[in-house]
Amino acid sequence: MANIQGALCVAILLLIWIVHSESACPDPRFLKKHVCAACNNENSALDFSKPRGSGINTVFTGSVKVNYQVKNNVYGEVCDMDKARPTFQCNLDAKKPYCKYLGNKKGFHATSTGHLFYKNLV
Repeated sequence: MANIQGALCVAILLLIWIVHSESACPDPRFLKKHVCAACNNENSALDFSKPRGSGINTVFTGSVKVNYQVKNNVYGEVCDMDKARPTFQCNLDAKKPYCKYLGNKKGFHATSTGHLFYKNLV
């Protein structure tokens, strides 16, 4: 009986560890797609975004030290930025792709996928 209880405890702890290890904050996919410390203008943000191929891409730029915190909201578990950074929104679907400066913005992304909720920038 004790062996079964011990094995059950180990299994539960392993499951908790797996669940928590899958939700990184910040998510590496978010960083790869949306954070460019070396970008400082529309052209560099566009160059950073081009590997995405198509769509709209939001790029947080600059070397501002940002801390991230896991929170829960209507979108589920998200990773929230604590500071605004210079931000560009790039349209890769336009005949001539371009980026526009949005000002200093912060946002949050899904911990499960890295998806940025770009319509919720503040």
